[in-house]
Amino acid sequence: MKKSMWKQVSSKIVHQNPFFYVREDAVIQPSGGNGIYYVIEAGRSVMIVPLSRAGDLFLIKQHRYPTNSFSLEVPAGAHEGGGDLENAKRELREETGLLSQDWTKLGDVQVMNGTANHQASVFLAENVDDSGIRIQEKEGITSVYKVAFNRVFNMIKAGELSHSESIMSITLAALFLRKL
Repeated sequence: MKKSMWKQVSSKIVHQNPFFYVREDAVIQPSGGNGIYYVIEAGRSVMIVPLSRAGDLFLIKQHRYPTNSFSLEVPAGAHEGGGDLENAKRELREETGLLSQDWTKLGDVQVMNGTANHQASVFLAENVDDSGIRIQEKEGITSVYKVAFNRVFNMIKAGELSHSESIMSITLAALFLRKL
């Protein structure tokens, strides 16, 4: 069977801001037809699944402007220079006030790969401790919740936790911890 692949004919940036840019590509589609494909160039980010010594999961509650709703999520954020682990430690501390000395990289994932080239590194932070640093309200984070890990999949099923990147990160952690 012959591989069907997209082929780029030309490319131009049609939108740019401090967080991402949008590329408009003239393409030849896998079917052979001509088309236009828009790609969001978004860089890298980190996702953190923080667990207490008792194995409880910490989630943040955050207001999300695009959906005008509150969302329960694992702590996460964009790269701001340095390596994946350095960024994960910073995001965990900034968003939750938590610290950990026990980190495991669970893998790299593609986020929205139908529209973006965004890659995220997922980390498990175990045995977290409170640093005393408080939540950054400038990002819309209103609170931090501690949830029994065995309850989180019921929250997902009930629609209480619907953030896809968090669901994927929690699932990777559950597989690693053999809780699935």
